[in-house]
Amino acid sequence: MPLNVVPSSTKPSTVPSDSSQPSSSALPDLLPTDNLNVDSSQPTADSGRRGNSPVQHDELEAQDEEEGGLVFPVDKLAKLDDMINKPRWVVPVLPEGELEVLLMAAIRMSARGIDNQCEPCQNFYRDGLTLSFTKILTDDAVNGWKYDIQICIKKNCGLLVDLIVNKLDQDNLVLLDLLTMLMNPMSKFQLYNSNRSPQELLNLEESDIYAKPMDSRIPSRVSISTTLLYSLR
Repeated sequence: MPLNVVPSSTKPSTVPSDSSQPSSSALPDLLPTDNLNVDSSQPTADSGRRGNSPVQHDELEAQDEEEGGLVFPVDKLAKLDDMINKPRWVVPVLPEGELEVLLMAAIRMSARGIDNQCEPCQNFYRDGLTLSFTKILTDDAVNGWKYDIQICIKKNCGLLVDLIVNKLDQDNLVLLDLLTMLMNPMSKFQLYNSNRSPQELLNLEESDIYAKPMDSRIPSRVSISTTLLYSLR
């Protein structure tokens, strides 16, 4: 399935691997470069084609009613599987991208308890969802993605949490494994963004903040223990 061709006046709309090392076959290009003037080494959100806001729940509910009920987007699933399984893979994380659309569909179906009867949705859990988050959370290419791409990844992580919450009473091992990966403070995504100050805290009073992230300038217990361990060897 061919990828969409992005005109030279737009930016790439998906997350590629770090193309700063083009000679490595493990690090994919974003899009074909024929007839394009796109710098795929610095991906940014495509605000023209994709839009800046995520898919809204009420819009999707209205769409479900118009279509006569919930329908899992198998065409989006097929496209996602094609994109993430190429040797030079791409993970579509922007608003209205394949990953977000599939997550929203899975959230709605799981909220109504009908996702277990949908084979494409189960395939998404096992394959596309797992592989997508493995790449965007643990791959070395994370270090080469721009800030707006990191924000898009964070928003997709929030949708994943919504899905996991819907399934907590069912002990879905695939989703529980993803929760472990998502909450791992040593993942590539967490480590790369650990020095950023949460924007949500900027406008809050000190008394309104329930918890703060640890100051990155203060060594953690893990790093202290590791230092002591190696000093005693």
